Amino acid sequence: MSGPAAAGRRLTIVRARWLGADRLIQTTAAGRLVRTLNLPLVAIVLGAYAALAHYTGKVSEWLVMSDELQHAKLAINVGKELSPLPSLHGEYVGAWSQLYPLLTAPVYQLFDMPTAFQVVHLLNAALMASTAIPAYLLAREVVSQRLAAYAVAGLSVIVPWIAMAAMVMTEPAAYPAFVWAILAIQRAVAEPSVGRDLLALAGVTLAFLARTQFIVLALVLPVVVVLHEVGFAMLSRPRGHPGRALMTGLRRALLEHRVLVGLGMLGLLATVPLLASGSAGKLLGNYQTTTETGKLLPAGIHQSVAAHLDFVAVGVGVLPMILAAAWALSTVLRPLAKRGHAFAVLTVVLVPTLAYEVASFIIRFASGGTQDRYLFYIAPLLFVGMAAALATDNRRPWGALLAAGAGFAWLAGFAEYAPSGGPFFGSPASAFHGVLDGQAWRVGRLLGIHELPPATVIASASVVAAIALAALIRHPRIPRALLLVATTLVVGTYCAVETRYVLQAIVLGSNGGRAGAGRSVEGRDWIDRALSRGASAAIMPSPEGSFAIQALWWETEFWNKTVDQAYAVTGSSTYTPFPHAKLSIDLRTGMFSPAGNQHRYLVVNSADVRFRPEGRTVAISGSLNLIDAVIPYRARWASIGVQANNGTIARRARLRIFNAGRRPVQQRVALTLMSAGEIRARRRYLIETPSDRRRGSLDLDRPERVAIDLCVPPTASSDVTIAATQADRHGDGRLIGVRLAGVDLATFPDSCRPD
Repeated sequence: MSGPAAAGRRLTIVRARWLGADRLIQTTAAGRLVRTLNLPLVAIVLGAYAALAHYTGKVSEWLVMSDELQHAKLAINVGKELSPLPSLHGEYVGAWSQLYPLLTAPVYQLFDMPTAFQVVHLLNAALMASTAIPAYLLAREVVSQRLAAYAVAGLSVIVPWIAMAAMVMTEPAAYPAFVWAILAIQRAVAEPSVGRDLLALAGVTLAFLARTQFIVLALVLPVVVVLHEVGFAMLSRPRGHPGRALMTGLRRALLEHRVLVGLGMLGLLATVPLLASGSAGKLLGNYQTTTETGKLLPAGIHQSVAAHLDFVAVGVGVLPMILAAAWALSTVLRPLAKRGHAFAVLTVVLVPTLAYEVASFIIRFASGGTQDRYLFYIAPLLFVGMAAALATDNRRPWGALLAAGAGFAWLAGFAEYAPSGGPFFGSPASAFHGVLDGQAWRVGRLLGIHELPPATVIASASVVAAIALAALIRHPRIPRALLLVATTLVVGTYCAVETRYVLQAIVLGSNGGRAGAGRSVEGRDWIDRALSRGASAAIMPSPEGSFAIQALWWETEFWNKTVDQAYAVTGSSTYTPFPHAKLSIDLRTGMFSPAGNQHRYLVVNSADVRFRPEGRTVAISGSLNLIDAVIPYRARWASIGVQANNGTIARRARLRIFNAGRRPVQQRVALTLMSAGEIRARRRYLIETPSDRRRGSLDLDRPERVAIDLCVPPTASSDVTIAATQADRHGDGRLIGVRLAGVDLATFPDSCRPD
């Protein structure tokens, strides 16, 4: 005996030995413990955690701003206020995705920020790896063989999107939460009861709190219940009366899901006022605008849906998509078992619905493109469908497989698998597209084709794979277990290689100019270390001038838990969509208003040429100063006529020096001037005080420091005038003279007499 038959016989022998060992395990206490623990599943979870933590443990940089900053600050606030309500900078925010902040809050409370950052990334790996548990249980609901369930569990935690664990984002909590929700829905739909209906609703709520986008599950659940009950009633007995079967299905959907029906009616009644007022979008919190801006089905949505499905299908090796589609469609139309039909209906309804939701959001709010991180959650459903097609369906649906292969070959043409240099947080799977592009080029070279697109290779390979699978499934002498093992090995090997590549690209490689690993995290919490326990600080971000300045303020707030407020002064930006306090300066007195709720400690940029608050410097990090500010806030100096974001002076500007004391003060003002970079010419300048005048010229790209003294009257101010004796008009119409690059002010104890 040789070939497939011999392999099948060997599998039968191995299975018999396994069953004998399984009976032996059940007869001993230790054996019962082993069986309770489900050691293979434990091994899958621990193995996935160890492999993923190997990479996430090396992360030393944030990669996605201001998302990571928001999730970290929400978690810090949960621990600080001991409240699950989302709050930032002391104000409530509509960030409903609070599951991840709730899970990570204890870490931020127990450790300093650099340590917490590292521990959170290890927790991310554990959360992602835990997805294997609900994936295994979900597979067991549909597939009776444990081997198939272990295959689903293992494949679910080696997909490329687990690389999202390298970021402080909601995905590590949302991935297992989504699969737990699908498990609860599957059980409630297949075998309804009051308890299972309640668990399904709890699962939907959990998924919604993990990611707001999963509100779609609340819409899908009743649709799946009705389609399953009606479809199973009509199709499981095709010779019966269709009208009677329809009524039977509807009756079962209503009576056996009384809890869902009752709570659904209450939910609708509660939302009637919101629907009537057109404000139902408030249920989505910060995502309210998604229901108010643009069409829900914008132009190009069908192509975007196809591209997103393509990216996910290619990310899991294509075979799961083809097998799951073939099995789900054939099972929906020709059901054999209630559980299988329930899951098939759930897959057929949920996958396209979620894809359309994602595509609509991406087109309207994310500048188009393909961001598979919003859709990868369907991967375990595809793996379960694959396992069901290979392990449970004895009808050998080779025709459905050929149709699914042809369908995906057509679908594959809607996406471009172009190599990308990153960043990959929006589409982790696309990091591997460079490899696919390179392999397509090699195949084209072998075939004599100069430029062979990856989409063509993927489409052709899909057709070939579908034909091969159809032939193997149709062959009566090939055991299904052997086919399942072989397919799992092929898909698993592909996913493992791809995921390792993606993890290296995101964690160890370059991501939009920021490396995921390498730099030490120590010392970045310099503000936390400088302040006593219980103290807090606010930042006064300098206006936008470059990404480096923007990143500087992100860094400052991200790495310091004590920074819990931001001030926008005279309309400047704060670089984040978070709530912030607004301040303005009275240029006559130098006082900031409003005076209420001002933080004692302020973080300011010494390179900011707009103003400098009065206060004692407590700590310095680079250009940032932590000052113990005078309250109510008052400015030591403020500029007038200087462009806030880059210090450009058109023709003339003033630097106003304030004196809040009762005696005149001798001040030395040191100005750093540069020739404005937009105009490549030497510049002459004039600096005047009431008692002094300085002239000079600036060399290109070489700063010059000019110091001048003045006497400031008591409880008054005095001006330093900075003038460019020559100004040119830029192409955008701006007048450009010189650039004020820095201001230093020194007070001398000598008495003086104002002029």
